[in-house]
Amino acid sequence: MSKKYLVIILFFLFFILFFTAFGQQGIIHICRLVKERNQIVAFNEKVKEENRNLRETIYSLKKDRGYIEGIARKKFGLVKEGEIIYRFKE
Repeated sequence: MSKKYLVIILFFLFFILFFTAFGQQGIIHICRLVKERNQIVAFNEKVKEENRNLRETIYSLKKDRGYIEGIARKKFGLVKEGEIIYRFKE
C-alpha cells in the first residue's frame, strides 16, 4: 500500500513541477516574457535618444543661423561672398 501512495505522490509532484516549468504561465514562459520586455525597454531607450537628438536638431534649425550655415556649406557646397575655394586632387 505505501508504494502505491508513494507512486501517486511522485506522479502528482512530477505533474505539478512539469506545469510549473512548462505551463502557460510557467517559468520558461516567464523567462521569455522578461527577455522580450528587456528588448522592448532597450528599443524604447534608443527611440527616446533619437527623439532627443531630433528635438535638438529642430531647435538648431529654428534658432541657430550658424547651424543652418554649416549644413548649407557641407550639403550644398555653398560659400560666403569673398571666400576663396581651394580644390585638391586626390
